[in-house]
Amino acid sequence: TLSELQVSASDWGTWADTYQFIVDHNPRYQHDNLGEASIRQLHLTTLAFIDLNGNVVLSKSLDPDTGALLPQDLFAHGALPQDFPWLDNLHNGRPGRGLIATDRGVLLAAVSPILDGFGQGPARGMVLMGRLLRGVELSEIGARAQTSVALVKQRGGTTEAVQADDTTTQVFRVF
Repeated sequence: TLSELQVSASDWGTWADTYQFIVDHNPRYQHDNLGEASIRQLHLTTLAFIDLNGNVVLSKSLDPDTGALLPQDLFAHGALPQDFPWLDNLHNGRPGRGLIATDRGVLLAAVSPILDGFGQGPARGMVLMGRLLRGVELSEIGARAQTSVALVKQRGGTTEAVQADDTTTQVFRVF
């Protein structure tokens, strides 16, 4: 869930070793903490560390089915895109969470500022943790909400629509 992702991102973001890593890019930190096993253990598709300038210091994405490394368009240019939804959070040292459209699908994501080991600033960047929304995740979300949830392609220019018949009400929202 988004709450679980936020807790993990906050945990990693307030770790003194992460605070140092975002500055020195320590290979030992990468080796000891950022292996594929860590990403799988956290049930992540994507883990990224971004400095205050929006540069991606390190990012890893794994295919949720095969475990193979995946390129992510979100990080393809070495920096966050100008339309990244949480650029203000990066500059203001605030956490954030929500959904991000990527070339691989919709990413359920949370970001947290990188702070010293005591949760103090100044912030040095942000940690992003994400999980691609697939059938399993959508089913879990639907079960919690006691409804069915599906991802559909955007229709025309509308951002919201409601369709109803005698047995079903469908609500569409583009974000």
